[in-house]
Amino acid sequence: MREVWGEWKTGWTTLRSAIGQQWNNVAGDATRSRLEQTYGRIGLAWKRPTWPEATLTYARNSLSSALDPLGITPQKNQNHTLEGALAYNSLRWNVRLASSYLLGSDLLHGGAETTARLQVFTAAFRPLNTVTIAPTLGYREEANSWSGLRITSPSASVTLQYRNNQQLLISAMGNYAGTRSSDGLIDTEQAGGKGILTWDLQPSQAWTTLVSFEAGYNRMANHVTPSADTEDISGVIRLVLAVL
Repeated sequence: MREVWGEWKTGWTTLRSAIGQQWNNVAGDATRSRLEQTYGRIGLAWKRPTWPEATLTYARNSLSSALDPLGITPQKNQNHTLEGALAYNSLRWNVRLASSYLLGSDLLHGGAETTARLQVFTAAFRPLNTVTIAPTLGYREEANSWSGLRITSPSASVTLQYRNNQQLLISAMGNYAGTRSSDGLIDTEQAGGKGILTWDLQPSQAWTTLVSFEAGYNRMANHVTPSADTEDISGVIRLVLAVL
């Protein structure tokens, strides 16, 4: 991996940029493709004391495969992404709203284009020193110019943490995600949750002993093929002994 980055700041305005390259399969394994990626991004941030921070970022990413073994489909893609965001941070709460537009091209198939729009809202609220609530809402809409297919993907999640002291931590998480296509061939929903209780049995400056109890539930509903529905319930007990 190689990367060069820079930052320039004046007053309330900050300009950041970076370019880089990375790849895998550095040993040249003949049974695997080598994926080579080059990227560049430039971002402008404006922040005034007590005001929300506004950012605008452009990124370009190129991905291509090399050393493709027989039977492996080569890849050559190019993506452009533009994101605008507003964020505000305070002692009791943080919020961020971001909107992105992505244009992708498959250079091995006549430059077939895919566009995607993504909106994400994240927040963290601390009504008490011992409690943190962090919700996330997202919505993605993707369209393929070569097929006319449109795919929408709403999502939501929330995390709750309660820490009474250095010994006890209780956390609970819930999530939902759906995916639907305009041709009706994709229509799935997934919902789940997890609860964790962690207890430090014997606090010490030399070592720590943690025990945690975890319980989780996940359900995936396939409205096109109901026989593919899945549901699982899990429970885990963990014991951690570590030297500090």
